[in-house]
Amino acid sequence: FIRRRNNNALKQAMLSRRAFWIGLVLYTGAGIGGYQYFKNYSAKGRKLREREDAVTVAADSLEWENRIQVYDRIAPTFLDHTLSQEYWCGIKKNREDLIKLAKGKVLETAVGPGPNFQYYQFNTGQVSKLIATDASGEMIKQAQKLVVQPAENPVVEFKLMPTEKLEFADNSFDTVVDTHGLCSVKNPGMALDEMIRVCKKDDGKILMLQHGKNTLNWWG
Repeated sequence: FIRRRNNNALKQAMLSRRAFWIGLVLYTGAGIGGYQYFKNYSAKGRKLREREDAVTVAADSLEWENRIQVYDRIAPTFLDHTLSQEYWCGIKKNREDLIKLAKGKVLETAVGPGPNFQYYQFNTGQVSKLIATDASGEMIKQAQKLVVQPAENPVVEFKLMPTEKLEFADNSFDTVVDTHGLCSVKNPGMALDEMIRVCKKDDGKILMLQHGKNTLNWWG
């Protein structure tokens, strides 16, 4: 009898918890849907969207030097901000799964503050060398803080250079990695050409994790 009462109480608690989460999801979905409807179909919403698009265009038209200054300024807090967002969006797992495929001599472009470092398979010997590049000197400084290694024969090396102008010979790397970097470079097409050029043609691989503008107007 007591066990049955406990079981019933447990079932009621589980149902209450389930009802809470279902209600929360429905409430959140209704709020997002209402906002997107307002944003896309109401007159005020269209004006808001036009202002947002204007801001995006203005940001895209920034001179490259100004962009670098922005990245230099946000570098000290960029990693914590990025990881917290990616955890809730599920991108953290995508990073981990992708980087674990890297092997041999690896080039990571647009390395930023080094969010991928923790996933490289250094201990197993799968990755023998990592060269990390970025156009922002402050981003590289932040990434360097994550690496503890001997001064002689370092496994990780850092180079200040844009992805569009990689100062490496053709067919130099077993793996080329770029995660969320193409949205930050001046010329994405040129950057892709450079990644292909320095990656080994026979058995090399290019690992990419990218995002872009959402084409679903109802979502944002």
